[in-house]
Amino acid sequence: MVAELGCVAFALGGKFSLRRSQLLASSLRLLPGMSRLTESGIDRLVAQAADHSERGGNWLCETTHRIRSASLRRVAFRLAGLLCAGAAVLDEPQQEFLLVLASGFGLSDEEAVELLSQATGWPHATERDQPSEASPASERP
Repeated sequence: MVAELGCVAFALGGKFSLRRSQLLASSLRLLPGMSRLTESGIDRLVAQAADHSERGGNWLCETTHRIRSASLRRVAFRLAGLLCAGAAVLDEPQQEFLLVLASGFGLSDEEAVELLSQATGWPHATERDQPSEASPASERP
């Protein structure tokens, strides 16, 4: 289930480049029991995730409820965040996916931001949204 969530996030993450495909493969192989995952196994997971994701929110809700371990939920959210982050900015479908995932996992906003930051290396949203000390007040949003 964690691997399938990662594959859905990968599909939402933008262009299918060699670099992103390698990121998917290496990320999936870090999951417990997946170290020997072959390329054809990854292809099957992606196809299976695509089939499941066509069920939309129902599949996602079912999946989040089936992952019961808090630590596995955090791993799944970090993996999804990493694989959604194909660009420097998350687009609307990616944001919606991560919000539904965080909600289904029972993550607070703060925990979701922290896990996303850990996964991507991006600054925390609260840090990113703050104007810098050097910017004049007239330039602040």
